[in-house]
Amino acid sequence: MRELTSSDGATFVLSVNGFSYYIDENTIDPLWKGQRFPINTWSSWVMQNRQSPIIEDISSDQRISWAVDKSTFIKCMAMVSICSKERIAVGTIGTY
Repeated sequence: MRELTSSDGATFVLSVNGFSYYIDENTIDPLWKGQRFPINTWSSWVMQNRQSPIIEDISSDQRISWAVDKSTFIKCMAMVSICSKERIAVGTIGTY
């Protein structure tokens, strides 16, 4: 994914028992692989709203938990929700 989009990072997140679980990532610097975050975080917002936002500046977007992301290399991102046949979002794929 990272190579296809010429991005510095890509991640695969699933919704698991009320948490966003960062299953895998391919990044220039390790971030969240294997970690779980409360359902009210950014990746959960994408799942809950089933939207695919492109954010040019994460520091100016109110949906981003800037406290979590400010110490990373991430400056912009695009996320897409992964939906089941029932249109229930089960995860996200993100690039940054």
